[in-house]
Amino acid sequence: MTMTENAGRRLTFVLILVALVMALFTTAASAEPQSSDFSASSADLIYPITFPVVGDTYYSDTFGAPRSGGRTHKGIDIMGYGWKGLPVVAAHDGTITLTTESAGRDCCAIWGLTGDDGWSSLYIHLNNDTPGTDDGKGWGFAPGIDVGVHVKEGQLVGWVGDSGNAEWVSPHLHFELHKDGVAVNPYPSLEAATRIDMPRVAGHDRFATAIEISMDAFPDGADVVYLATGYNFPDALAGGPAAVKTDGPILLSRVESLPAETLTELRRLSPSRIVILGGEVALDRSVAEDLAPLGAEVLRLAGRDRYDTAAMISAMHFEPGIRMAFVTGGIDFPAAVAGAPAAAANGSPLLLSRPDDLPSYTRDELARLQPDVIIVLGDVSVVGDAVMRELSPYARSGRVERLAGSDDFGTAVAISQWAHPDGSATAYLATSGTFVDALAGVSVALRDGAPILLVDEDLPSDVSAEIERLGADRVVALGGPAAVVPRVAMRIWSLFNGNDMPVWK
Repeated sequence: MTMTENAGRRLTFVLILVALVMALFTTAASAEPQSSDFSASSADLIYPITFPVVGDTYYSDTFGAPRSGGRTHKGIDIMGYGWKGLPVVAAHDGTITLTTESAGRDCCAIWGLTGDDGWSSLYIHLNNDTPGTDDGKGWGFAPGIDVGVHVKEGQLVGWVGDSGNAEWVSPHLHFELHKDGVAVNPYPSLEAATRIDMPRVAGHDRFATAIEISMDAFPDGADVVYLATGYNFPDALAGGPAAVKTDGPILLSRVESLPAETLTELRRLSPSRIVILGGEVALDRSVAEDLAPLGAEVLRLAGRDRYDTAAMISAMHFEPGIRMAFVTGGIDFPAAVAGAPAAAANGSPLLLSRPDDLPSYTRDELARLQPDVIIVLGDVSVVGDAVMRELSPYARSGRVERLAGSDDFGTAVAISQWAHPDGSATAYLATSGTFVDALAGVSVALRDGAPILLVDEDLPSDVSAEIERLGADRVVALGGPAAVVPRVAMRIWSLFNGNDMPVWK
């Protein structure tokens, strides 16, 4: 066989492969109605709506994309990061004119929600599985949703799923808007839509989240900024009350280099002093060199270990004779995440201890501070009873109080109940496992007079009860959906709105 023949066969194989890939792509298209009505010229129309999916989402399959059989994609796919059961709400007032059952289709969908103004919307690939399964046996629509029913904007109508030809792709909602029966690009309306998601303070990673918190809490800049490692927790936790006392944010850095976006935020804040928390193992001297062009005074607070560093932070910021001092574990940190806002609100330092031994640095700093009361954060596995007894002589009143629950979540609740006996309009949530996103959150929590509560892959019942006790009408997640996951966000949404469907991957 000649080289020319080989090249021809290779070209034929490539063309066949491309055709197969295109066929697979187009058959994954959403099961939109087969009407040929389509208006590209109406792409800039904006219809005032509520965003139809509650929760963290992104877009896929743009409006007008080609589909098999000469069709075009008449909507936008709103993806839910692989989660089923995210609530779907009516984007506008209207009457349900067509559903799966009435249309005789195999995809759980509202094929028509028609308003009185010539606009209508479609909601396709709603869930058809028994919650927690992929059985296709049908969960259907939200209670009361049927043909002829008039719904209000923002009303629950169903849940994100993978019904119809979306069974083998990621769960999503195919959403369409029609004006006088003609499909229009929904993207401008979706971007301008009112969202009813759970609010978050989050960036694309831990460093960006700290920046978002800084921008939220310090829009006009700050005279002092604290810089801690983004890979370990004690320095940033001990620095939280100090940062609040000097009215400055905490930003995070990599060990050997300052992230470019953190440097940009430092320029925006324009501080006269930058305090590095921790030694060169935590933040290398090259980080300090990266700060030099800013022209700010750079001060490093670094002890021989985390206990010494916490004591040094306290010594720089708090005078003797304070009302109370907080002590928590230097190994197990969830109690410190929840306790840092309480310490900051009381103008108190946060010192660290080993579970069964009070470090000499902590003892010396308590002897200098002479607090009236010492508050211990965490159960006996965090700070043991023997340490409690060691602490007693350092309190002028002799009082040493423990704030603890049966687990990390319960401890955060106990701290919230102690610090907010009269409730709080806002509560912040951080994940108990990798709570790095909460390290910088002390400033916004204190600004709002709010506690930081802890969650994991679900919302613990005692945390839910505490949110209700607080009377909070605003619950904010610290970190993105990888930290405070969509299931937790939906549990919070359900507290305020009602939602019978669980969410699952």
